[in-house]
Amino acid sequence: MSELTRISLRAEALNAHRARPATKGVDLVMANENIMAEIASASREYQRRSHSERVRRGMRAAAQQGFYVFAHAPHGYRKIPVWDNGVRRYKLELDPPASETVRRIFDLRLEGATELEIAAELNASGVNSPTVAGWNTEHVRRILSNEVYCGTAVAAKQDMANPETAVRVPNAFPAIVTPQEFEQVQRMQ
Repeated sequence: MSELTRISLRAEALNAHRARPATKGVDLVMANENIMAEIASASREYQRRSHSERVRRGMRAAAQQGFYVFAHAPHGYRKIPVWDNGVRRYKLELDPPASETVRRIFDLRLEGATELEIAAELNASGVNSPTVAGWNTEHVRRILSNEVYCGTAVAAKQDMANPETAVRVPNAFPAIVTPQEFEQVQRMQ
């Protein structure tokens, strides 16, 4: 147990002891009360940051090994469970009908179609969408901007501005489009 955790627990115990006399109308005031409150607050913030960093570190390690760490597979893929040293993890594999739709979306965009035109064409063709509501520009936009479709695993997306914490693993998954096609579509956005 870290020193900050012990201090935090002491501060919480102090508050519990202060509550007992308060039920009798007595208020205990201590000279270092504000200091203990600040220490407890700093301890909670440290623990939150430490936990966040451990989670990010785990996501990075899994992504670097080619595992998919998110709850739902992107449209065009399905999650396949694999065992890694006794731990169930997931890899992505192509889902043939949906992956063909993703390929079609990229091809239409590369031909100059707008997101609205792509959604309209998919709906008119009766292509199954990620939701029951049908295709819309947001679905198309998410697909066109997701690097997983060129086989790249991305973890800790909110940290992409910081190269030390962001994780991008090329060729982690089967690609539906080439990295060059993906970059070309990004320039068109």
